[in-house]
Amino acid sequence: MFLKLFLGGNGVGEENLNQLRDRNTTIAGYIKERFSKSPLSRLGNESSYFVKADSVNTKMPPNLYLLPGDVDLDICSRLIAHIGSSPVKEAWKKSRSLLIDLIASFEADKTISERPKTFFIDCNPSFASYTELGVVASNRVIIPCTADAASIRGIKNLVKLIYGVSIDNSEQDEMFLDFNKEAKQSKIEFPKLHVFVQNRSRTNEKDAAKAFKSHAEEIKKNYNEFT
Repeated sequence: MFLKLFLGGNGVGEENLNQLRDRNTTIAGYIKERFSKSPLSRLGNESSYFVKADSVNTKMPPNLYLLPGDVDLDICSRLIAHIGSSPVKEAWKKSRSLLIDLIASFEADKTISERPKTFFIDCNPSFASYTELGVVASNRVIIPCTADAASIRGIKNLVKLIYGVSIDNSEQDEMFLDFNKEAKQSKIEFPKLHVFVQNRSRTNEKDAAKAFKSHAEEIKKNYNEFT
């Protein structure tokens, strides 16, 4: 939704986004090109996948660049898994470093800007292979949540999946540990939990409803343990 606003909004943003998808100027387009041309090393054209926002929407600042998402990301999960299962040394690590390659190439491109760059990677709540690309490429994780039981469960699952730790000391299924084990074996540094953004809170925080307060405290406890 926000991407469409950045690209013009009011129907224009969706049209611009569709044009970018048609040209494969998306994260899925990059993954598909890597898979078909150079699965284990950079293409050399990584920076071309980033779209200068004000070239599409003149109301955007000149230092904002976008890398659009794509519905084909679900298909890309299989491509990532295929690259990762290659018998080549460090295949899993290289398959999960596709986004690192994009970011590093863009960051090193002095024709864009010599200033330090900050990247925000927007991931959906699932933990597919393409989500793992975002985790591996990040050094900090920002988690939007509501102070309710569903968010608490989501945070616990996230901690299990990334860090291999059960907050409530419950027995863990092996499927929860696959990513953590592979990442450790590949000597990948895990991102830190940076902040929880509560998207539903009381304006008078000191007098928050008791139903929310206990959950908010549990979120805070989890936050302190993994920063």
